[in-house]
Amino acid sequence: MTVSKTRGAARKGAHKRVHFGRHMVDIFVGPDEHPFSVHQDLLCSSSSYFKEEVQSSRKVIEGECSICTEGMSGHLPITYCGPCGQNFHTGCIQEWLDREEICPLCRTEWNYFEDEVGICETSLEECDPLSFDMYMQWLYTGTIPVYPHGDLENAVQNRFIELMKAHIVGDKLQDPGFLKAIYEEIIDYSLTVEKLPSRKSVVFAYTNGSEVSLLRKFLAALYAVRASSHFKDLERFPKQFI
Repeated sequence: MTVSKTRGAARKGAHKRVHFGRHMVDIFVGPDEHPFSVHQDLLCSSSSYFKEEVQSSRKVIEGECSICTEGMSGHLPITYCGPCGQNFHTGCIQEWLDREEICPLCRTEWNYFEDEVGICETSLEECDPLSFDMYMQWLYTGTIPVYPHGDLENAVQNRFIELMKAHIVGDKLQDPGFLKAIYEEIIDYSLTVEKLPSRKSVVFAYTNGSEVSLLRKFLAALYAVRASSHFKDLERFPKQFI
């Protein structure tokens, strides 16, 4: 998908600390199954949804490598044992596997090799492909992309709805970093164009978003802070919003 430019606050370096590796996830998004490919470790380090789907056994990356006893917080590549979920420095486990082909801790056969290309597949039929593309762009670059709009007359509100759709994807993927970036983008864009999301945009968010999503509360707060006290037609908005 074509991106005209990128803007918005950069994600605070979280993606830069992840060593992508050679293991990929092929994701088919939307009812037409638009294909996307993403590095598994990058995706699972950001999305709790995919962490549970793809790396459910993996433990939190913290503490020391059980082989070299050095900390995991540096910049060395890290891998993990599928059965027990224990993390190790990739270099350490590769040296270990030259001697034994089992996990140092659980003693099961090691079958996850960094020098092999691994691909798994999953689908997100209910998600919007363009919104997922926005998530992918942010995942790799730390910025929220802007796509060209053919309808210039309604470009501003189309952008707001585009961001609402991206937020719905962020809720689905359980990625708080992406949701925070979307909130910041909505605020920045609102200040830039000197407009608030229209009634249509708010109705879209309330109709399509989850009832427990913070998007509803965010939009209400945005209006409370920025809307004029003489704002008209408020009664046409969703009752929950009012």
